[in-house]
Parts: sequence; structure tokens; C-alpha cells
Amino acid sequence: MPFASSSIRARARRRVAQRVRAGEGCVFCGRPIELSIKYPDPMAFVVFCF
Repeated sequence: MPFASSSIRARARRRVAQRVRAGEGCVFCGRPIELSIKYPDPMAFVVFCF
């Protein structure tokens, strides 16, 4: 399981949403993040926790 709890997952989603609203791009490729593309599309946005 990628997140230990649903509250941690919710916090991660809020952080990502703030960054997207601020206009930040992908950390890896720099392209704009499009949240309307749904998984399993290869261009869908996915949050990784390291």
C-alpha cells in the first residue's frame, strides 16, 4: 500500500492540488500537470511517495 493511512493520502493530494493551482509543472519532466486524465492512461497523474 503506497500510503499508511487515508489521512496521509488526503494530505498528499491537498499538497499536490496546491502546487497545480500555483502553476508548478511535473518535477521529473517539467510539463504541466493535467489532473483530468484518469488512470490507467499512461499520461495520468500519479503521486509517488519515497
